[in-house]
Amino acid sequence: MKPSTARGADLAVIADLVVEGGIGNLLQRSAAACPDRSAFLTFTYRELAAEVDRVAAGLRQRLGTTPVVVAVPQVLDPAFAVAYYAVARAGHISAVVNPLLQPDGLARLLHASAAQALVLTTPTTADLPLISLDD
Repeated sequence: MKPSTARGADLAVIADLVVEGGIGNLLQRSAAACPDRSAFLTFTYRELAAEVDRVAAGLRQRLGTTPVVVAVPQVLDPAFAVAYYAVARAGHISAVVNPLLQPDGLARLLHASAAQALVLTTPTTADLPLISLDD
C-alpha cells in the first residue's frame, strides 16, 4: 500500500478558510492590532513580525515563490514560531516534524511529505546528525 501524502494546494485552501490571506497574515494582523504587546517572553508582536518577515524573505530568496513543503521541527522555543510563520508568510507549506525522530524516521517523514527544505534552529541542531535523502 502506497503511503498518502499531503498536497500543498489543499493545505493552502484550508489556511485561506481559517484566516483571510492565510496563516501568514494572522501574525501580521496581531502585530498591527497590538504591536507592543508581548507575543513571547522575548518578543513583542512587532518584533516577532519583523523577524518573521526577515526569515520569510530569506526563504523566498532560497526557495522561490512557488509553494513547496518546508519541514519545521516543533521545538518549545520562539524559533519554532518564527520558522512556522515565516514559512507561511513566504507562501510555502509547513510540515511540522518531531525533532526527536531518529535519522531514519526523519528521512522517511521528509520523503513522505515531499519536503524541499528543512528549517533548522539552534535548539534542534545540537544533536542532529547529517543525513542524505539520496541514499
